[in-house]
Amino acid sequence: MTPLAALRGASKRFGPLLAVDALDLEVHTGEVHALIGGNGAGKTTAMKLLAGLERPDAGEVVVDGNPVAFGSRRDAIRAGIGFIQQEFSLVERLTCAENLLLGHPEHGFLLDRGAAARAIASLNERFGTALDPDRPIRSLSMGERQQLEILIALSWGGRLVILDEPTSATGEAGLAFLREAMGILRETGVGVVYISHKLPEVLELSDRVTVMRRGAKVWEGATATADPGELAQAMVGDVALLTAREGRREPGEVVLSLAGVELPWSDDGRSLHAIDLEVRRHEILGIAGVVGNGQRELARLCAGLVEATAGTVVRPEHVGYVAEDRGRDSLALELTPSDNAIVHVHRRPPVSRRGLVRPRAVHAYTLRLLERFAVDPTVIDRAPSARRLSGGNQQRLVLGRELAESTDLLVLHNPTRGLDVAATAELFRQLDEWSAAGGATLLVSPDLDELLEWSDAIQVLVDGRLTARLPAERDAVGRIAELMAGVA
Repeated sequence: MTPLAALRGASKRFGPLLAVDALDLEVHTGEVHALIGGNGAGKTTAMKLLAGLERPDAGEVVVDGNPVAFGSRRDAIRAGIGFIQQEFSLVERLTCAENLLLGHPEHGFLLDRGAAARAIASLNERFGTALDPDRPIRSLSMGERQQLEILIALSWGGRLVILDEPTSATGEAGLAFLREAMGILRETGVGVVYISHKLPEVLELSDRVTVMRRGAKVWEGATATADPGELAQAMVGDVALLTAREGRREPGEVVLSLAGVELPWSDDGRSLHAIDLEVRRHEILGIAGVVGNGQRELARLCAGLVEATAGTVVRPEHVGYVAEDRGRDSLALELTPSDNAIVHVHRRPPVSRRGLVRPRAVHAYTLRLLERFAVDPTVIDRAPSARRLSGGNQQRLVLGRELAESTDLLVLHNPTRGLDVAATAELFRQLDEWSAAGGATLLVSPDLDELLEWSDAIQVLVDGRLTARLPAERDAVGRIAELMAGVA
């Protein structure tokens, strides 16, 4: 059978780095093909070749059995290839309908908003979504933004949709949507490439799996016959990394306290009501909930970036904060990785002396941050801006920076977004050490398994309200799920 799209011996270099090494990959009509591997394995770069965002240095891109030479992403879109990246491409000040029209391969300078609204309504009916064509992007949750990106790709005639870490920011609600969407796409003959670090998702949703490491394909086969341990071994080389924290510690003094807190409005249109919360030393408090229930507002409030309009907030002066949307809230993407690394310390020795920043000291400091997560040190020299780092390495940079400078409290919002299995294990190992040393952590995550494995206790956020504490135990899953669904 002729594949819908393929890479044949495709290679891509960035200076001395061989990002994609003679890769052969096929995607067939009505197939969900998972592409997995560690950070820097070449997954996203390979798909950029297929989507017209990069050109191969060797090998070829094939569509419908014919070699093609995409000159731009627009060429790939015209060929029916849509690419939904980790960092969404939506324009926040525009509406859903306006984003659908923006860059559409067929329309000219005249914008038919009525046609766009009808297209969104049709796709809403087809996929069970409820996107308002007139709603601005800035008011959408991360899950809703992803839904819109997928609907836009399909409305533009997409026959192949590439999803890069689709549930990294959307959690259980996003996964539920993808379950439904994958079935519909299969039935209608749309091919899907599903890039993910999450093996349970891959095993549930895909038909075939390809594992990449260091730019090359190291394993490929049918999902039905794939062994999770074998896949983990192929990705990271150490299945032991997948083990979780052992035991719980006795909490110490209160570090963060919220009592009767109200936040009636935010720039994302969410609100918080009657919030009561305490985080103590030696404790990791998990916040569960379906994405879009006020998680971003709660995290920003606890980090001191917004102030409550009522109630009492007690927090330390210095708070480490890892935002859900790193490109918007945690990084200056046009600055260098080193510039981003020294945000908290640029006026202090050894980075600065007598008011002057010392380049060698900055470089050494950045290396120390990245070494915490085993990042290749040459990445600093290869990336002229933080934007050029992979999504996983961007997250490692932010995590390293905040862990290095925090003294009492860490507020982490979806911190494993874009991290591979090894980096996730290393993050939680360091959090365990931080907790043992007396640190307090608020962990906001859409991944319930992650919260159950690493939290000491869990509260559920529903419609901007927090439930009482629940034990972070498997026996509590049913109760937590009911609260998340709003049926308890």
